[in-house]
Amino acid sequence: MKNTKKYIALFFAASLCISMCACGKTDESSSASASSSETVSSSEASEDTPTTGMPNPMIGVGSVDEIESQTGIKLESKYIPSDAEMFVINDTLVEIQSSVENADGDEVKTYLRASKTTTEDISGVYDDNMTSSEEELSNVKVTHRYSESLKTDIYDFEKDGVKFCYIIEGEISQMTFGELFDSVLLTCGFELN
Repeated sequence: MKNTKKYIALFFAASLCISMCACGKTDESSSASASSSETVSSSEASEDTPTTGMPNPMIGVGSVDEIESQTGIKLESKYIPSDAEMFVINDTLVEIQSSVENADGDEVKTYLRASKTTTEDISGVYDDNMTSSEEELSNVKVTHRYSESLKTDIYDFEKDGVKFCYIIEGEISQMTFGELFDSVLLTCGFELN
């Protein structure tokens, strides 16, 4: 009986040692995963830097003054809808989110984005099958892109070295669009006739 107790105690001790060794073991894949989840600041980030574990770069802001101090982009606050949410992304990109109800009673989301630091597409909408046309809206030259699959309109335009992008996710009437786009242009500092 004493020998059986010794064997059982030895078995449990060996099991405990094996489980501790297994839990403490690291290999290259787990150490690579751990290093990729370290936080990287926006100034250190590059195309080769993994984004796993990075904090959300969208920082909510309460006023256009905060936007201007963080990004250098000046916007007119009196034309921004009162229910809009404003964000600064990586201190370089501004996003103002709002919504409007269409004729069918559906909510249509809108986004105004602005950046001084890039000539790249700032819309965040990815569809290889978008149609594109050059238009003039309220005397402003605009590139209009449309994604049929996403039912999304994108309007790109520039003013004083700032790239703007207005995105509408859903269908709205031409009259509603005209009112919205005019307020967007006024927000961006354009003067309308």
